[in-house]
Amino acid sequence: MFARVRYSLQTGVVLALILVASTSDTLHARPLNDIIESGEIRFCVAPIHPSIASAEPPVCRTDCKLSGPVVEEARAFAASLGENMKVKFVTIGWDEQFHDQRGITDRASDSTPRLLENGTCDIYPSHLTITDWRLRMMDIVPLFNSRMMVIVDKGRQEDFKMPADLAGKSTAAEKDTSFHSWIQAQNEGKFSDNPILVELLSSEEVFQSLDDNRIDFVLTDANAAIWSIRHTLNNAAVAFPVGEDEQIGWGVSKSDKALQKKIETYFAEQKSSNTSTYNRIWEDHFGVSLTRFENLLNSLSQLPR
Repeated sequence: MFARVRYSLQTGVVLALILVASTSDTLHARPLNDIIESGEIRFCVAPIHPSIASAEPPVCRTDCKLSGPVVEEARAFAASLGENMKVKFVTIGWDEQFHDQRGITDRASDSTPRLLENGTCDIYPSHLTITDWRLRMMDIVPLFNSRMMVIVDKGRQEDFKMPADLAGKSTAAEKDTSFHSWIQAQNEGKFSDNPILVELLSSEEVFQSLDDNRIDFVLTDANAAIWSIRHTLNNAAVAFPVGEDEQIGWGVSKSDKALQKKIETYFAEQKSSNTSTYNRIWEDHFGVSLTRFENLLNSLSQLPR
């Protein structure tokens, strides 16, 4: 789905060298046994929207104070591995999650992303939408089902009744989010004669642009839509869902099946109890439990695609 900071290619290369140097004692993905033996688990968090995580100061790479749903979810999972398990958070840009050894995102690649490969990150917990191109690079353990939502100004709801109404309208998206990919696909297909006008911005700027009436609509996941309308957007409403049903979860290296299984089992336990830690986290941040959220999303299954 969603970085507060966009990096030039040159800056990305420099950061890549810094990150590789900082993990020169590892230089390989860490299997679950190594993580447990080390007593530390590493989460790379992309704080691109408060429905995922927030960083203080807002623009930071090191010594960041992270907060938000993903941070709390990560800490809870770490605690399940042992009461003395330490948590290391690494703050990254959204697109960095998919960078290869050259520091670029190649959607046709099947190589493990650099930060998972070199051991900088054990897990990407920032609510990754499962897509074909991402699954070529890594495995994503599903946490919840979702669907993309179109958010518009309340005063313009009559202009947005169905997906066809998006043709020729303006929007903005974070580079290489699932929203960016969906817009590109529509512009290459059924909207090719009247494409959506899209500007690439940070996710924070995307939502601010809608609030300032600089764009016609925003595309985001259902959980981010709920959070934004509840907390930040002043005069917005959900118009309708688009796309297929989605699964959103945590990214891990394909090589560590044991870690994948551990996460999978933990997620199932959390969703099986109405009083679980994850249900409490979601109630606090979204006003609805994770279990209830998924039930609400199931009711959208018959709406237009």
